[in-house]
Amino acid sequence: MISKQFFKSSTVYSIVGALPLAWGFILLPFYTSLLTPADFAAFALYTGFSALIQILVNAGLDSYLVVHYTEFRDEAAAARRQVGTTVIALLAIGAVFVLLSFTSGSAVFRVVFRDGSLTFFPYGFMSVLTAIFNSFFKTYTHLLIYQQRVRRFFWANLFNTALILALSLSGLYLFPFTLIGPMWGRLLSGLAIFLLALYWFLVEFGLSFQRDLIRGMLRYCYPLLIYFVLVWVFTYIDRFLINHFLSKQDVAVFDFAIKCTFLLEFMQMGMANSIYPRVFALWRTPDTKERSAEVSKYFHVFSALSLLAVPLFVAAIPLLVPLVVKNATYFKAFDYLLVLSLGFATRALYHLYLAPFSLFKKTARLPMPTLLSALFQVALTVALVKQLGLIGAVWANLLAKTGQVFFLAIWGRNILPGSYNKIKMIVLPFLYVLTALVLDYSVPLAIWPRHLLITVVLCGLVFGFYWREIDAFIRTRKKKPFQQSSSL
Repeated sequence: MISKQFFKSSTVYSIVGALPLAWGFILLPFYTSLLTPADFAAFALYTGFSALIQILVNAGLDSYLVVHYTEFRDEAAAARRQVGTTVIALLAIGAVFVLLSFTSGSAVFRVVFRDGSLTFFPYGFMSVLTAIFNSFFKTYTHLLIYQQRVRRFFWANLFNTALILALSLSGLYLFPFTLIGPMWGRLLSGLAIFLLALYWFLVEFGLSFQRDLIRGMLRYCYPLLIYFVLVWVFTYIDRFLINHFLSKQDVAVFDFAIKCTFLLEFMQMGMANSIYPRVFALWRTPDTKERSAEVSKYFHVFSALSLLAVPLFVAAIPLLVPLVVKNATYFKAFDYLLVLSLGFATRALYHLYLAPFSLFKKTARLPMPTLLSALFQVALTVALVKQLGLIGAVWANLLAKTGQVFFLAIWGRNILPGSYNKIKMIVLPFLYVLTALVLDYSVPLAIWPRHLLITVVLCGLVFGFYWREIDAFIRTRKKKPFQQSSSL
């Protein structure tokens, strides 16, 4: 049965786990009023570069650590060996990237940004340092999730977010219409959380470099590194292609639209973080019909909540954002929100297929489906941006997310334990997306009334597919209001 604790922890991980990244959404009103669209676009590109460096310096070690920690969590000495060696590896990789940045960073930027629109010093180098710090902190908070230490997870992420907001806002008001505030805010907050995570690692586990673990670490991590780099391509390359083929103002509008969808991404990230430890524990038990049903329930909850959230989000954003964002340049992003948000309709299925790769140490299979997804994304974006302009990048985003699930399913179906309800996990999301697009392009109403109609229809569709579970859940609550279970 799915316990009440699941919903509580899912809420904590969804909200609190989103906080270190939520500054991108919370600070939008200040960015749009205190930065020019060109500076906003430049900041988006520096952020994308920093995300790539964070992947490279982390090298999949956060995943390696939690998977192996779950195996040795009851053996203190073995856990210290694993964690201590991982910490030393992270510090060593970070040091190498600092050295590489000094020697070759400027040359790389001159090749990538031939028009000289972005330079490596100072902001590119600051992006590298920020990435190193955030990678280290992310590894520690990822471990906290698997330790089920919700309280420390909460306070660590809240501290990080408070620093980002305070430092970034101070910089924006002291140095308006420059990147000093956003870039220094991220760097200084990153340094603080790096030192905090390092202290906690040392106190709890110490440093213990074990040479015999390195081969297994490399074997596990190198496919993940390739995978995460390709995921970066899938996630960020569109901004760089838009910058190349269109203009910085187009980058600003597109990035603004993407940042508006962060609320959906954060919700799903939190649910995945809460689901995975429970699903991993179930998959380690003998295969039974009951186990398969229990795993399916978690992903049904994931899917149902996501499908309900998308139309509510799309209807609310055009009403709420203009209350705090006054620069009308960015309001064009509202035209793209529905199509961008529909990409989240299939993420429950994506996470269902992704989980076994990590748990069963099949990460060597991940690069191929991700490579195909990334190539599909790049080809779509280039072709559609050339033909359609900015709306082409929006459509490419939706189609690429669907393709990502398709490719992952082909490589992951043989290692997925048990089975799942294909009607709820495949048919419903497909019908949901199709219905939304038909209504959006055929109903002759203004944007908000049209989105309100779409919200009613889509929520009705979801309730129609889940009405038995919802009815059973309500009946259970009426009979036993304090029973900690759910039929979803």
